[in-house]
Amino acid sequence: MNILRRWRWCVLAVCIVTWTSAFVATHIPAGKVPDTGMQDTSLHLVGFLGLAGVFWFALAAYGNATRRRILIVIVTMMIYGALDEYTQAYFHRDTSASDWLMDVLGTLCAVALLEAISRLTGWWRPAPRGR
Repeated sequence: MNILRRWRWCVLAVCIVTWTSAFVATHIPAGKVPDTGMQDTSLHLVGFLGLAGVFWFALAAYGNATRRRILIVIVTMMIYGALDEYTQAYFHRDTSASDWLMDVLGTLCAVALLEAISRLTGWWRPAPRGR
């Protein structure tokens, strides 16, 4: 049995905690955000690389097939990124299309990296499903 499937509840819990933490962090009012020393676009790239990564693992743990998993991660992250950018304005934070583009780029990088590693190493193979 694949280790992801065996620990899928834990993978899902990590995904939920990560996404909740990211949502809270991106909605802290502008004046209270600590300086990280990184450019905002870099933070978006790295943040969505991580969010998409844990989401990919959660979907893989629950046996989603490759094409379906890729589609779900990319579409969900694009929508979430747009909503995240839109709602930040209500917390006196800047919103921009370039931030959203970096969200998408981070997502695409995570999916490409994880799918490539998965295929090259063979460490993740979904369990065959009966028809």
